[in-house]
Amino acid sequence: VAETVTALSRRLETLPERPSIDLIQSWLKIDAFAEWLRAPSGNWPLARIPAKEADALGAKAFIAMMSPQTAAKQEREHPELLGLDYLMAQRTIDQASYRIRDTDQSLIYVLEQPGANGYVLVVKVTKSGEALFVQSFRRISGDSRDRDQELRRLIGKLKRGK
Repeated sequence: VAETVTALSRRLETLPERPSIDLIQSWLKIDAFAEWLRAPSGNWPLARIPAKEADALGAKAFIAMMSPQTAAKQEREHPELLGLDYLMAQRTIDQASYRIRDTDQSLIYVLEQPGANGYVLVVKVTKSGEALFVQSFRRISGDSRDRDQELRRLIGKLKRGK
């Protein structure tokens, strides 16, 4: 299944926004994604960013892929995330409380959820602009002090224009 997803993922760029998002979400719900996370091979499509935001980054792609290197980093740094948690990546983009331009090539999406953990998703365009990759995806701490500190840090980047 993972090989089929990898092969079909190239075609996601040509689909209209909603069908491509729905297809990615359906692929994240299947056991194959959780298996891919344990032993990643090739890139896995995780979410689609709006065309306007892709243009602002200089990206020719809309689909944010997760590389095997990022999957390994996620497992190392965010082992609390399960396969189904990655379904929240698209919601983090679609309902972002903040969109923060971190660098010329990266964008941070922050989703605050009152009474629940929020999420942070970082996407980065390659230098050629041909591909878009997820750099990081994580929950915002449930501890109010840690959450507030993290949000202040991220919002500070927005206010500084970075």
